[in-house]
Amino acid sequence: MPVTLTQQEKMLVNKTFYQIVPISDRASEKFYNRLFEIAPEVQPLFNKANMTEQRKKLIDMIALVVYSLDNIEKVVGAIQKLGERHKDYGVSQEDYAKVGAAFLWMLESELGADYTPEVADAWTKTYQLLSDTATAGVYDEE
Repeated sequence: MPVTLTQQEKMLVNKTFYQIVPISDRASEKFYNRLFEIAPEVQPLFNKANMTEQRKKLIDMIALVVYSLDNIEKVVGAIQKLGERHKDYGVSQEDYAKVGAAFLWMLESELGADYTPEVADAWTKTYQLLSDTATAGVYDEE
């Protein structure tokens, strides 16, 4: 069953993403540090010399999803292409759960008291939507 968000959940994701935008460089650095801590096996998939650009791409993709939550169909193609590129880089379907854990941890860390259970649920659904869309059809043959 496809992941769907209520209007309230979309509002919570948008509101809290606006809190992350001004600190996006720090937040994305914290995300990658956490990812490499909990899943060191994925670190070789990244070009260390280009992590500044990688952090920007992360925030840009999250922004694309967040700003398209009311019309996600509009960005499905871009998300699926991301999933295809990730597979070509050696990302496994299981890696998406590790990325999600690191991402949600970063949000909790950066949002503090604003990371309520409702916000956590809304972001979990948003990440699941992104992950499901990125992997749909890409890993099905495995």
